[in-house]
Amino acid sequence: MLANRGFGFMENRLSSLISIMTEYEIDVLLLYNTDEYQSEYIHESKQRLRWLCGFSGSNATLIISKQEKQHFFTDGRYTLQAQQELDLNCYQIHNVADITPWQWCIRNLPAGVIVGYEAQLFTLNHIKKYTNHHIILKPIDDILIDRLWVRDFNVLQNIVNHDLKYSGIAGYERAGEAIKYLHGKDVALITDTDVISWLLNIRNKDFVFNPSVLSRAILYKDGTIDLFIENVESVNFEYEYIRIYHIDELFSVLESIQSIVIDASTVPMNIFKHLSQK
Repeated sequence: MLANRGFGFMENRLSSLISIMTEYEIDVLLLYNTDEYQSEYIHESKQRLRWLCGFSGSNATLIISKQEKQHFFTDGRYTLQAQQELDLNCYQIHNVADITPWQWCIRNLPAGVIVGYEAQLFTLNHIKKYTNHHIILKPIDDILIDRLWVRDFNVLQNIVNHDLKYSGIAGYERAGEAIKYLHGKDVALITDTDVISWLLNIRNKDFVFNPSVLSRAILYKDGTIDLFIENVESVNFEYEYIRIYHIDELFSVLESIQSIVIDASTVPMNIFKHLSQK
């Protein structure tokens, strides 16, 4: 079968990943096909599952264990594609219409199994589906595939203003309207890149399909905003109400804030964990 030919280097990558799982004291590893910003269109430098197993579709979750055949989950759009692109000697393919990854874990993993997940790539709502069951969830700060995948290219952002003639309303006006959703909290932490780009009237010029800026933002009661961005090639906008930081400064800025509104559907677990420890 075509699906089972020429996968030796992929099998080596899988073996290497399994070998470093022991360093994190986990029995099982959850992998999700996304980037740190839950982007709809993932940049080539973030296509980690494609690097690991060859799957080029957009929807995939992998359950990796040290002993068993690995379990691959996708939806009906990609099941045939997965059969062509994956090594079927290594991966068993599941349609999420029949069983979801969390259902599979609950039904098949024994009590006390330690299931690791990469906290930068899973949101709070996502992880809630795996909680309150007999498995032990363990967040991992690192992205394991990044320890194995050596690449000399990365996403570069060319950020520009989205002209008022297209947006219809100025960003500071939107920010002024948005503060009513703080509900008495000091700030709102915005982790949805589409919302940030819409709210601030900014776009990523070099992203063709979805020009959202890969960023985080903090909205204050006075309508000012802290914008945290990474890998910026150029920034061609300037607003008095926006302060620009590097993404690495996010946690230090959050330290001084007492009460925060978050969106559980988009906040990554590493950020939620940091806020929970304050």
